[in-house]
Amino acid sequence: MDLEKIRGAAERVARSEGLEIVDVEWKVGKQRFLRVYIDRVPKPAAAISDAAGHLGGEDAASDPYPKISHSDCQLVSQQLSVILDVEELIPGQLGTRWR
Repeated sequence: MDLEKIRGAAERVARSEGLEIVDVEWKVGKQRFLRVYIDRVPKPAAAISDAAGHLGGEDAASDPYPKISHSDCQLVSQQLSVILDVEELIPGQLGTRWR
């Protein structure tokens, strides 16, 4: 199993959803599992001030680091699961959903 290929597949999925991969880990114990950590790509910083010294509109007040939602996790999990199966990135596990 090539963890870098799995990371690459995860990054393709994440990028298409405006997310980024923070880490990918493969654990073997009582059960084997793949854990993928995701985060949202920070928004570009708004202009700090204009000529009169006022802060930029709503963008300056909004959170530049929006939170990850449960639906983000579900979406990445479902899309990555398909890629893992189709590309057989985890040998012997065709048809298995990884979470």
